[in-house]
Amino acid sequence: YTNFFNTIYSEATFGFVSSNDDEKAVMVEYSSPNTNKPLHLGHVRNNLLGYSVAEIIKAAGKKVYKTQIINDRGIHICKSMLAWQKFGKGETPDSTGLKGDKLVGNFYVKFDQEYKKEIGNLVASGISEEEAKKQAHF
Repeated sequence: YTNFFNTIYSEATFGFVSSNDDEKAVMVEYSSPNTNKPLHLGHVRNNLLGYSVAEIIKAAGKKVYKTQIINDRGIHICKSMLAWQKFGKGETPDSTGLKGDKLVGNFYVKFDQEYKKEIGNLVASGISEEEAKKQAHF
């Protein structure tokens, strides 16, 4: 076994499959930091996992495109902005002493709380939960 491992150790391409140009490419999208929350070690872990998966697929002979959506400003930002407009009273990171991502995250949570409260009120009035989710206009 030692001889075998010494042999494969010296082969830089051992375990790799040559790519086939006729095959479709694969796109691997992996995480980027959530703009509504402070960064933490989990973000590094998820990035390394995504990168590793892409490299394994590439080693299996696939053409791989790696992508991350950096600073994705999707529905989560819209929810935070709406909650800030309704409940923020002009708060800023400076006025609250909070980091910007923490302040935005607080309003993201506030949106979720108020949305669930509105759905609960609609359900209590006799509307089905599914219909309440459609009618909620928070």
